[in-house]
Amino acid sequence: MTTKRFLTGSLALLLASITMGLSGVANGKAGDAKLTARLAGASINRMVPKGVAESRTRADGSRQLKVQVENVNLIGTTLDVLIDNAKVGELTISAVLAGELQLNTNDGQAVPPIGRGSSCVVTDQAGTTIAAGTF
Repeated sequence: MTTKRFLTGSLALLLASITMGLSGVANGKAGDAKLTARLAGASINRMVPKGVAESRTRADGSRQLKVQVENVNLIGTTLDVLIDNAKVGELTISAVLAGELQLNTNDGQAVPPIGRGSSCVVTDQAGTTIAAGTF
Protein backbone atom coordinates (compact mmCIF):
# COMPACT_ATOMS: atom_id res chain seq x y z
CA MET A 1 0.00 0.00 0.00
CA THR A 2 2.85 2.39 0.87
CA THR A 3 4.56 1.66 -2.46
CA LYS A 4 1.30 2.36 -4.29
CA ARG A 5 0.87 5.72 -2.48
CA PHE A 6 4.48 6.66 -3.18
CA LEU A 7 4.11 5.80 -6.86
CA THR A 8 0.80 7.66 -7.07
CA GLY A 9 2.36 10.71 -5.41
CA SER A 10 5.40 10.54 -7.65
CA LEU A 11 3.21 10.27 -10.73
CA ALA A 12 1.19 13.29 -9.57
CA LEU A 13 4.40 15.29 -9.11
CA LEU A 14 5.67 14.29 -12.53
CA LEU A 15 2.37 15.11 -14.23
CA ALA A 16 2.12 18.43 -12.43
CA SER A 17 5.68 19.29 -13.39
CA ILE A 18 5.14 18.44 -17.04
CA THR A 19 1.63 19.65 -17.70
CA MET A 20 0.73 22.19 -15.06
CA GLY A 21 3.86 24.28 -14.44
CA LEU A 22 3.66 27.88 -15.50
CA SER A 23 6.57 30.08 -16.39
CA GLY A 24 7.30 33.19 -14.40
CA VAL A 25 5.72 36.48 -15.23
CA ALA A 26 6.99 39.89 -14.36
CA ASN A 27 4.72 41.84 -12.05
CA GLY A 28 3.58 45.30 -13.08
CA LYS A 29 6.15 47.03 -10.86
CA ALA A 30 9.70 47.54 -12.11
CA GLY A 31 12.10 45.09 -10.48
CA ASP A 32 9.35 42.87 -9.04
CA ALA A 33 9.05 39.27 -10.19
CA LYS A 34 6.21 36.78 -9.74
CA LEU A 35 6.28 33.06 -10.40
CA THR A 36 3.25 30.78 -10.34
CA ALA A 37 2.94 27.02 -10.13
CA ARG A 38 -0.27 25.06 -10.65
CA LEU A 39 -0.54 22.21 -8.15
CA ALA A 40 -2.20 18.87 -8.88
CA GLY A 41 -2.48 15.56 -7.09
CA ALA A 42 -3.97 12.10 -7.18
CA SER A 43 -7.55 11.42 -6.10
CA ILE A 44 -8.24 11.17 -2.36
CA ASN A 45 -11.63 9.71 -1.45
CA ARG A 46 -12.99 10.52 -4.94
CA MET A 47 -11.74 14.13 -4.94
CA VAL A 48 -8.76 15.37 -6.96
CA PRO A 49 -6.61 17.90 -5.07
CA LYS A 50 -5.52 21.01 -6.90
CA GLY A 51 -4.08 24.38 -6.04
CA VAL A 52 -1.68 27.17 -6.83
CA ALA A 53 1.58 28.45 -5.41
CA GLU A 54 2.69 32.04 -5.98
CA SER A 55 6.12 33.45 -5.27
CA ARG A 56 6.83 37.15 -5.40
CA THR A 57 10.21 38.84 -5.09
CA ARG A 58 10.20 42.60 -4.80
CA ALA A 59 12.88 45.01 -6.01
CA ASP A 60 13.84 45.67 -2.37
CA GLY A 61 14.67 41.96 -1.93
CA SER A 62 11.63 41.06 0.17
CA ARG A 63 9.84 37.83 -0.72
CA GLN A 64 6.33 36.42 -0.37
CA LEU A 65 5.03 32.89 -0.80
CA LYS A 66 1.38 31.87 -0.94
CA VAL A 67 0.34 28.23 -1.32
CA GLN A 68 -3.34 27.28 -1.63
CA VAL A 69 -4.86 23.82 -2.04
CA GLU A 70 -8.47 22.75 -2.48
CA ASN A 71 -10.47 19.56 -3.03
CA VAL A 72 -8.34 17.90 -0.35
CA ASN A 73 -10.71 15.42 1.30
CA LEU A 74 -8.76 15.32 4.59
CA ILE A 75 -10.61 17.72 6.93
CA GLY A 76 -8.51 18.78 9.92
CA THR A 77 -5.29 17.30 8.55
CA THR A 78 -2.09 19.30 8.83
CA LEU A 79 0.02 19.14 5.67
CA ASP A 80 3.64 20.11 5.07
CA VAL A 81 4.64 22.56 2.34
CA LEU A 82 8.02 21.93 0.74
CA ILE A 83 9.93 24.14 -1.67
CA ASP A 84 12.75 22.33 -3.45
CA ASN A 85 12.41 19.46 -0.93
CA ALA A 86 12.83 21.73 2.13
CA LYS A 87 9.90 22.21 4.51
CA VAL A 88 8.88 25.88 4.68
CA GLY A 89 5.66 25.59 6.66
CA GLU A 90 2.36 23.84 7.27
CA LEU A 91 -1.28 24.31 6.39
CA THR A 92 -4.41 22.70 7.80
CA ILE A 93 -7.33 21.49 5.71
CA SER A 94 -10.55 23.25 6.72
CA ALA A 95 -14.15 22.06 6.60
CA VAL A 96 -14.38 23.41 3.04
CA LEU A 97 -11.61 20.97 2.01
CA ALA A 98 -9.03 23.74 1.47
CA GLY A 99 -5.93 25.14 3.14
CA GLU A 100 -3.50 28.01 2.70
CA LEU A 101 -0.01 29.02 3.76
CA GLN A 102 1.25 32.60 3.45
CA LEU A 103 4.79 33.67 4.25
CA ASN A 104 6.32 37.15 3.96
CA THR A 105 9.86 38.25 4.80
CA ASN A 106 8.45 41.68 5.74
CA ASP A 107 6.68 39.90 8.62
CA GLY A 108 9.96 38.31 9.78
CA GLN A 109 9.15 34.95 8.23
CA ALA A 110 11.63 32.85 6.29
CA VAL A 111 10.83 32.63 2.58
CA PRO A 112 13.32 30.71 0.45
CA PRO A 113 14.49 32.08 -2.89
CA ILE A 114 12.32 30.54 -5.61
CA GLY A 115 13.22 30.46 -9.30
CA ARG A 116 12.00 28.87 -12.49
CA GLY A 117 12.15 25.13 -12.05
CA SER A 118 11.70 25.26 -8.27
CA SER A 119 9.24 22.67 -6.97
CA CYS A 120 6.35 23.06 -4.55
CA VAL A 121 5.06 19.89 -2.92
CA VAL A 122 2.32 19.54 -0.32
CA THR A 123 2.59 16.28 1.65
CA ASP A 124 0.93 14.60 4.58
CA GLN A 125 2.94 13.96 7.75
CA ALA A 126 4.01 10.55 6.39
CA GLY A 127 5.50 12.20 3.29
CA THR A 128 2.79 11.16 0.83
CA THR A 129 2.39 13.77 -1.92
CA ILE A 130 -1.04 15.42 -1.88
CA ALA A 131 -0.40 18.04 -4.58
CA ALA A 132 2.68 19.25 -6.42
CA GLY A 133 3.86 21.55 -9.19
CA THR A 134 6.80 23.44 -10.62
CA PHE A 135 7.35 27.18 -10.85
